[in-house]
Amino acid sequence: MIGKNDTDTGRYTVRAIVEGSYTYFENRCSNISRSSGINDPLYGCQWHLKNNDQFRNSAGQDIRVEEVWPTYTGSGINVAVVDDGMHYTHEDLRDNVDGSLNHNYNTNDTDIYDYFEWHGTAVAGLIAAKDNGLGVRGVAPEATIYGYYYLVSSGDADRADAMSRNAAVTAVSNNGWGPRDYGEPNPVASTWEMAVTDGVANGYGGKGVVYVWSAGNGAENDDDSNLNEIANYCAVTAVRAVGHDDKRSDYSEPGTNRWVCGPSSSGRKGQPRITTTDNGHRYWGRMGGTSASAPIVSGVVALVRGANNALTWRDVKLILAASARQNDADNTGWEQGAVKYGSTSDRYNFNHEYGFGMVDAKAATDLATGWTNVPAFREITTESGTINLSLPDAAAVVGEPDAPRQVSTTLTVGSFVDFIEFVEVNTHFSHTSFGDLKVELISPSGAVSLLVPYADLGERVSLRSAFRFGTARHLGENAAGTWTLRITDCKRQSGRAESLRSWGLTIYGHGFKPGTPEIDDITPGPGTLAVEWREPTDTGKTAVTSYDLRYIRKDASDKSDGNWTEETSVGSLTNRSYTITGLSGNVE
Repeated sequence: MIGKNDTDTGRYTVRAIVEGSYTYFENRCSNISRSSGINDPLYGCQWHLKNNDQFRNSAGQDIRVEEVWPTYTGSGINVAVVDDGMHYTHEDLRDNVDGSLNHNYNTNDTDIYDYFEWHGTAVAGLIAAKDNGLGVRGVAPEATIYGYYYLVSSGDADRADAMSRNAAVTAVSNNGWGPRDYGEPNPVASTWEMAVTDGVANGYGGKGVVYVWSAGNGAENDDDSNLNEIANYCAVTAVRAVGHDDKRSDYSEPGTNRWVCGPSSSGRKGQPRITTTDNGHRYWGRMGGTSASAPIVSGVVALVRGANNALTWRDVKLILAASARQNDADNTGWEQGAVKYGSTSDRYNFNHEYGFGMVDAKAATDLATGWTNVPAFREITTESGTINLSLPDAAAVVGEPDAPRQVSTTLTVGSFVDFIEFVEVNTHFSHTSFGDLKVELISPSGAVSLLVPYADLGERVSLRSAFRFGTARHLGENAAGTWTLRITDCKRQSGRAESLRSWGLTIYGHGFKPGTPEIDDITPGPGTLAVEWREPTDTGKTAVTSYDLRYIRKDASDKSDGNWTEETSVGSLTNRSYTITGLSGNVE
């Protein structure tokens, strides 16, 4: 009580805790930890780090991080926690927090602690709780963390700022926020996209920030991660949740945009959850959702960047894909994909439920140490223009003779991208019952991406504007050839005229062949042409050592390849010029 002459000491928060229950939790975890060899007393309950079958029938279903810690701990790697604040003076966090980089969007200062908001504290502990003999341990126990108290604000400007703030020094940005999970297409503001694009292009010393994202918890509401333009963006690493039994969590959304999985609660009653830090120098064992799986992956990314700090954000994503463990191995959805980057025979495995599989810290850091960085980033775009493709209404009710109505449209892509890293599908639908549709993308190799599953949401969901989808399914494929967008209407509704107005592809990746040199100058003379050119900005897999040049008369009736005149080895890196002789006068 404060007397009338006393000084007010400020606001306090009172929270009631069943002490016996909390003591039981601490004692149980400590008893398991005694045999682990790890001095953090609650480590025994962190099955996601080391699964010794402490919760039965799940031994070995962890991220294999204990084998990494003797060599890599995340030291020197900075991780931003974009969340709802953080107890940054927590006994298990404070030694790893750089408070000068904290930011509170409510108060515009560095104090990000709010006793009522626990989520960011739990996330921070999963990433970087200190290896200090207290409480729990993070995946990267010596990484540097800082928080942005962001979730109090929904403004586009703050969203963009949270992506670009301290980007020059941020190696990993962990994000557990997004739109509501109700099966609706959720576009993102261009300001956010521009900030993330700049972050991967220029952040972290030009190597790019790795943006790790929770893929969403709306599976039980028929939501799909690909309906979120944040989680399906090419510059984002979207993470799905998997329970201690190595199977998908009931709530975790499917989607071809998802990259890898991280451990979390299963969503089923009586199953173990995730143990981490809590406000008030406390700990708890009830964390779940993709909000838990994403920071575990962020911790692995910190270890990977610590193992090889020359990696770009693209290298990190490829390492995660190539090193992921094929969890739930009996699941029939696993498909073999293209040959992995840097290999001649090993192939990616992809599952529409799991992406490339469960993150594996040991395999990822091992791969990182001998990694050769990918060639320059390329993209190729092709668009249909206005097609107004009619989408007939149909029926898919058991016992009715009507088959679902299906239409397809194609686009042809050139060979500039030899190795696909991500595919973006830009659509403009005009459909009042978008939940009735199943939308698939088929690559030239025949691989199928399920962009939108049929969700039977009826007229609750419409899409009458431009919207972007993304897919990781085609990693490693060659972009060249015919791509097909296949649309199936699976349920009869009103019979309204619905359509796909237009669509296009943007395919990101790299090439092994050089790009086209740009001609700087052509100087005509009597029967001659003096040509000067520049080295292509993207030389592909190896350096250019010489050039060939070909030419043909402008008025030639047949300009097929065999009719051009070719001069070989006409220039080098130091002499990018050549004079063509013996030409006819007054002809271009």
